[in-house]
Amino acid sequence: VEPLGVLSPPAEGEGDRTDLVYLDVWEREVGAADDIDLVHPDIKIETCVRLKREWVVRVAEGVKELPAPPEGHVYYEIAKITRNANEKTISNI
Repeated sequence: VEPLGVLSPPAEGEGDRTDLVYLDVWEREVGAADDIDLVHPDIKIETCVRLKREWVVRVAEGVKELPAPPEGHVYYEIAKITRNANEKTISNI
């Protein structure tokens, strides 16, 4: 997952903009390639796999509704930020 960069201010002439902050949650399968402890030390083979819950905070700029999540992902809205077109920084939250 790419780290979150600096949020861009509203484009000149765009007016105020709403940005949505949301949590993206999904599960992925973890096997011996990811976790060597899943290999049994006596028989030297992978004895199980497990599911690991992953999450990341994302920002959708300039939208009023969350985008549709990809298959296997769930989105949870955290905050709506109204960006004032005349201010380059967010000063009141």
